[in-house]
Amino acid sequence: MKKVKTVCIIDDDEIAIFCLKKSMKQIAYCDNLVIFNDGITALKHFKRLAKNKEKSPSIIFLDINMPEMSGWHFLKELIKIPGNEAGKDGIYVMSSSLDIADISKVHNNSLATRFLPKPVNSTLLLDIL
Repeated sequence: MKKVKTVCIIDDDEIAIFCLKKSMKQIAYCDNLVIFNDGITALKHFKRLAKNKEKSPSIIFLDINMPEMSGWHFLKELIKIPGNEAGKDGIYVMSSSLDIADISKVHNNSLATRFLPKPVNSTLLLDIL
């Protein structure tokens, strides 16, 4: 199994974060894990990394429904960061809702790799690798 160097979770749901972290740990998914509870803080972090030409997380797990900045808004802003490489190996959009409109948006968004239903478990993680 290929191991990911750095993964980022952007989600305001502590239970979803806990479950995802636990699943990652069970299968030794990544070396480093960066967690943000909102998209605004994550964007600031990615801007700093791009500006300083530092390595960004290659995979992002992004919640759709967050206060202040939705996952969709986050994606619109992420693409504007010059030199950004965050999510270059995949941005996985997550939701506990199985709304067909959200799933369709993932398929029509150039940055979004795939829709994942919450909770994301180790089977889904292995499928991504």
